[in-house]
Amino acid sequence: MTFEEWHAAIVGFLGHPDYRPGMGVLHDWRALLEAPQPLDVRRRADYLERHVASFRFTRWALVVSRSATYGMGRIEQTLLNGSPVEIRIFRDLAEAEAWARGG
Repeated sequence: MTFEEWHAAIVGFLGHPDYRPGMGVLHDWRALLEAPQPLDVRRRADYLERHVASFRFTRWALVVSRSATYGMGRIEQTLLNGSPVEIRIFRDLAEAEAWARGG
């Protein structure tokens, strides 16, 4: 998933009529055949830090099934360390959903 595709998804769900401030984000990377490129991971982290106040969410659960995507998720998590957006990486979908909901 390129930065542009990711950004379009962000704009889409933030503008959706069912979106409510404070909702967590569940991002499923399990179907990705290739891990995101490091530059795209950096661009996402930079974008989130710059625009976090307008998003009105703080929890971003990233679900992975491969080691490479786990590694890229950890990089993004590290880049956002200390930011109001908290990213956690999960291998279990139900656990990720519960955490994103605030549990």
